[in-house]
Amino acid sequence: MSVATEEVVLEVFGFVACARVLGLLSSVSREWRRIVDTNASLWELACIDCWRSKYCGADRSSRSALRRSVEERRSVFIDASLFARQRWWFRFTAQAGDAWTEHDPFWQGHEARELKFHLEDDHKGVVKWCHQDEDHSASSSSCWRLEDTDEGTILRVKNDSFHSPFPGCKLSRHPTNWGFIFHSVWVVYTNFPMHKTTSDRATSDRVLKRTLKDWQWTEVDAYNRQGWQGHDQDDDDDDDDDD
Repeated sequence: MSVATEEVVLEVFGFVACARVLGLLSSVSREWRRIVDTNASLWELACIDCWRSKYCGADRSSRSALRRSVEERRSVFIDASLFARQRWWFRFTAQAGDAWTEHDPFWQGHEARELKFHLEDDHKGVVKWCHQDEDHSASSSSCWRLEDTDEGTILRVKNDSFHSPFPGCKLSRHPTNWGFIFHSVWVVYTNFPMHKTTSDRATSDRVLKRTLKDWQWTEVDAYNRQGWQGHDQDDDDDDDDDD
């Protein structure tokens, strides 16, 4: 194959470059396999096609990165470094109750709140809201940690205004954009924007609720019991003060 002919073939391949098509083209002949295997530009185009509208946070650099991202698209594990590099959006679920959803922008027809999970130099995880408002003022702070279990990574958040860490959020992946979804009985975090009028079925309360684990419901019950016990203790302290 002449240089000019190879340039034409390469140009044509560039218009249809995706992982599946490049694999088919490489099986046509030895010459086409050589062109596919030795031209990184084709795989860069395949990466662009594969990662289009994806929120997987992949290292977009090579053919091996493309293979790795496809293999990991269903992984329910994430390390703290990658977790902290993502942009995240947050909303309550309907299960959290009207007291929380009535002040949640998502439930009022707006885009969900955006936040960042910072990993400080001392390896302490700190939660910071990207847009402060009266419900998320600087007067209270939250910290986070990740916990790896046999069934995947669990996110745990503790706000200093509440009596104990919130029930854990388990990690899942969006079936089409490969994005990360952390959710519990009460809350949802995603590394892609959520908007009630445009969010798809995969992030709906109905679908996410079906994937909740027994331990998540158990943690909600334990959290509520601890809250009532703390409330009863406060009442006892008030009675002592009256005496």
